[in-house]
Amino acid sequence: MRVDNKAGELKGDLMNRVHVPPFSCQHERGGHHLVVSLVLGAGFFFMGEEVWPQAPFLHAAWHLFGAAAISTANDLIFGPG
Repeated sequence: MRVDNKAGELKGDLMNRVHVPPFSCQHERGGHHLVVSLVLGAGFFFMGEEVWPQAPFLHAAWHLFGAAAISTANDLIFGPG
């Protein structure tokens, strides 16, 4: 059985466009840095929820950061729409 991994191929293409010289896709590079920042923020809040379980809104914060990262990555890969 063949599994179609089109999303993975598209993410690989984006990574190659962003990180391989010449850096002709500056807007994609900036978007990639934004996605990385949002993912790191989501990870911080996710781990913070484990460290400080009584702190309010940490669960919501990592969901918001994660959703923003996914939305931004989808815009970079598939275009705004």
